[in-house]
Amino acid sequence: SNRGATATAPFVFAARIGGSDLAWGRGKNRDVAIDNACRAAFALVAAHGYTDFTVNDDCLTTEPMELYIENHPPPPLPPAPTGGPPLPPVPMPGVPPPPVGMP
Repeated sequence: SNRGATATAPFVFAARIGGSDLAWGRGKNRDVAIDNACRAAFALVAAHGYTDFTVNDDCLTTEPMELYIENHPPPPLPPAPTGGPPLPPVPMPGVPPPPVGMP
């Protein structure tokens, strides 16, 4: 899923502790997302003396719910065939094909 992803940080990683997702991180690649998720998890336990990890906007302590949808235009249509022989007719259901030698 791409929940929580952004254009600049398309990778999202969750830090799972004891079977539950505790913190999330996003980044420009997998390693940065993992680092941000770990920083967010340590920020949650800062009261226990883990204060060496700074957090940023990509360190998430609540599960991201927003979906990231890229705005890509549809791909262009393939070019129409030019030159060469014409394409054969498309057979119609229930209509026999034309005899050999007839277009």
